[in-house]
Amino acid sequence: MIPEFSAELTPRDQADMTIYLTMLNEQHRDALLLIVRYAAGISGAEHVELQHLDPAGLLFRVSEGFEQARWAEVPFERRAGSLRAMQNEVVKLLFRARTIAGAGVPITRLETQHARSTVLRVHRGEVLARRVLTPRVFSLTLRTAPNSFTTPGFDAFVFLCAPTTPGGKTLFDQGFNMAEYRALPEQQRPAGAHMTVRAVREDEIDIWCVQHNGPARGSVAVVDWAWRARQGDRVAFWGPRTAFEPPPGSKRVLLVADEAALPAALGIVETLSPGVPVCLLAECANPDERLPVPDRRNLDVHWCYRKGSPAGRSGALQRSCAGLEFDPEGLYVFGGGEAQEMSRLGRYLSRERSLSSGQIQLAGYWRDDLRNGVNVRVWQRQ
Repeated sequence: MIPEFSAELTPRDQADMTIYLTMLNEQHRDALLLIVRYAAGISGAEHVELQHLDPAGLLFRVSEGFEQARWAEVPFERRAGSLRAMQNEVVKLLFRARTIAGAGVPITRLETQHARSTVLRVHRGEVLARRVLTPRVFSLTLRTAPNSFTTPGFDAFVFLCAPTTPGGKTLFDQGFNMAEYRALPEQQRPAGAHMTVRAVREDEIDIWCVQHNGPARGSVAVVDWAWRARQGDRVAFWGPRTAFEPPPGSKRVLLVADEAALPAALGIVETLSPGVPVCLLAECANPDERLPVPDRRNLDVHWCYRKGSPAGRSGALQRSCAGLEFDPEGLYVFGGGEAQEMSRLGRYLSRERSLSSGQIQLAGYWRDDLRNGVNVRVWQRQ
């Protein structure tokens, strides 16, 4: 019997943990296998599924050849009191497994992502302008040092830290990196969130923001700050990074995005070779809130409208996806939206449309924190 989540955790952490567990199983099975084989010492493990995680460690269901599947517990180095702390402990387990496995074992996707993030350069910027795009979406323009920031295109994103003191003063000196940020006690970390870069000019970058209700922390706190920011307020951000990585043999791309992930999808449309066929499923409230899509040959665009349903609970993207006819061979699916909707869509694509986990890259760009009412603020146009 799978145990219940620990009472030590907040209801939000328990809900987020379910999403995190699903993400590890669907996108990082290679990392889980490395942990089981080397940190847990089950060298013959062929198939693993993470069944549960709590402040004490991980619980796996492990299959070895023709033997009956069994349970395996892998304890954390230290007890974790929050989801963020548990995520750090999972990374520690992965590093412990890597030390034992050695360089001869292929690097996992999670290791690659972590390594890229820890060496990111910190940039400084100051607020130049804010422009409302729709009742839910606005663009924040930051001034940077001339030619100091370049982007590879695609879904390029940065980790943006909002100022924590009056007047927009930022905590970070040039050279402060992501590893040092992660090492700060949680109560000392300024609010930070991953934000998509929509455009880059010589000394300016545009970041698109979508406002959601919920506790004033993480992405909600950063976007709230962005809406209230004044010209000249200073920020720190790390990046850029990208998550768009089609596996070898990919021939076509399906992009799935609500407003939060739309700038990433549009960046991919603009960067991909015109010879690659792309289908874009884009969700918004109604036809009046559609944002411009670049002209491109081999691009098929389908707008999905919520028709009065709250964002994050309409199921519009999955219904549109279910209505598509496609051959799974050579298809790569990339996108983002509300975390639970993306998790359900990923399961649908895997179970009902026969796509492998390597063909699906769906991210929870935000989380619906209000289950009984509208979950977004509608900004008045100014």
